[in-house]
Amino acid sequence: MRKLFTLFILFIAANTFAQTAYNSPESIEFDYTNNRWLISNRAAGTILARSSATGVVTLFTAAPTAPYGLEIVGNTAYVCDNPRIKGYDLTSGAEVFNVNISGASFLNGLTHDDNGNLYATDFSAKKIYRVKIATQQYTTFVTGLAKSPNGIVFDQPNNRCVFVNWGTNAPIMAVNLTDSTTSTLLSTTLSNCDGITRDAAGNYFVSSWGLQGVSEFNSTFTSGPTTVVTGLSNPADIFYNTVTDTLGVPNAGNGNNTTYHYLGTPDCAHNPTVMPDNLIMCPNTTDTLWTEVYDSYKWYKDGILIPNATNQYYVVSANNDGGSLFKVEATLNNCAEMSPEVLIDGWVFLPVFVITEGLQDTLCAGEDTLLLIIGQPYTENIQWTKGGIPLPNETNDTLVITTSGVYSVSGAPATCPDYNQSLGLELSYTFVNCAVGLDENPSSNISIYPNPATNFITINAPANTPYTISDLVGRAMLSGRLAYANSVVDINALPSGMYILTLNDKNRASIKLIKN
Repeated sequence: MRKLFTLFILFIAANTFAQTAYNSPESIEFDYTNNRWLISNRAAGTILARSSATGVVTLFTAAPTAPYGLEIVGNTAYVCDNPRIKGYDLTSGAEVFNVNISGASFLNGLTHDDNGNLYATDFSAKKIYRVKIATQQYTTFVTGLAKSPNGIVFDQPNNRCVFVNWGTNAPIMAVNLTDSTTSTLLSTTLSNCDGITRDAAGNYFVSSWGLQGVSEFNSTFTSGPTTVVTGLSNPADIFYNTVTDTLGVPNAGNGNNTTYHYLGTPDCAHNPTVMPDNLIMCPNTTDTLWTEVYDSYKWYKDGILIPNATNQYYVVSANNDGGSLFKVEATLNNCAEMSPEVLIDGWVFLPVFVITEGLQDTLCAGEDTLLLIIGQPYTENIQWTKGGIPLPNETNDTLVITTSGVYSVSGAPATCPDYNQSLGLELSYTFVNCAVGLDENPSSNISIYPNPATNFITINAPANTPYTISDLVGRAMLSGRLAYANSVVDINALPSGMYILTLNDKNRASIKLIKN
């Protein structure tokens, strides 16, 4: 009894192994919903499921007889099972679709469009059939092909299906889905092309038994072929997983297996950085960005490639590059990697300005002191000038002035000591002898009233005496000759302030006048 039980267990194990073993794998498709590959196992009459995470192979369904081309649409896996096209629920594996293509000789490749149609190539009859999924009705879409069509794929941007052919110098062809006309996209030197698939960028990949490999063409077939995989064993109907950039290949020959080839950008072993990564530049200066030693370099500013910037070092300027982000793409051993971005920052300063303390309408010589203070942040390389000439030893932030003159200053911020900036204007100050008045001419019998005055003054002086009213700088504002001994003079035109009335007689008497 124990021997019978052991034999029974061995039988179950052997049967399970047989059901999940590869036996002429023909077509492969990626099930994005369930993160697995589905493989039509032609000679075994099964469809296998291979976990993308673990690589474990299980039986999806054993319902087909000799499955060829696979195509997943929605929640259904469709398969060519000559002369039928069958469909199986991706969740349960139950059959949900079965169409008998009357007259079909050898259904091989399978694809679908955006309008709910399947397209199947007939290898022997040299035809292409179109099947409406919703109604399960079919039509012969293309007939009379010169070569045997094999793998087929939908090209949505051009509303066509692109298919490869068997035989020598096998052309890559297309069928227009509007009018079913066919055209040759490219004549190749490849032989016995089996499968065709596309990546996310629209590039095509074609498997060839003659090459025992896979060739790549660009989306317009204007470049290529480029051999991307070799050493295969009768590679059949391939599929490109656009999420992981992995090409799945069923090897129907002696290899009798499936292989998976990563065709995306390889992870580089280097991580370039841009240094310095905290650069703050002074105005009107330049500095140098740099990265580690690699084979080649491409510098970018604000995400845009900088023409001819292909060295390890890149010079930036505060005036042109302040506030911009820089990064470098460094290539080592044909592997390109982009660095993180760094910000080129810059110092921005207010123009030079001067604060005054002690400024008043009238600065009296010998009495008043005026302080000029250069504003922050200008604390370095300070130089005060008078009349455009540097004042010796006047290099502090404050200048004490007690005499008339034209003053200015220049300086630099402490953070950028070479950024010397001048005030940009001249400050003119006049100190006058405020003691001049009637008490300096005690012998004079001249007087004016009222003083201060608003509109008019009366000058008590001999008739026909010339007079001048000057401002404190010495400019004549009013002048004339007294008509009478007590003449009235109109001062309405004078701005408010302090003036000097001078009587131009033999005594040259001067009197201080205040205009309200």
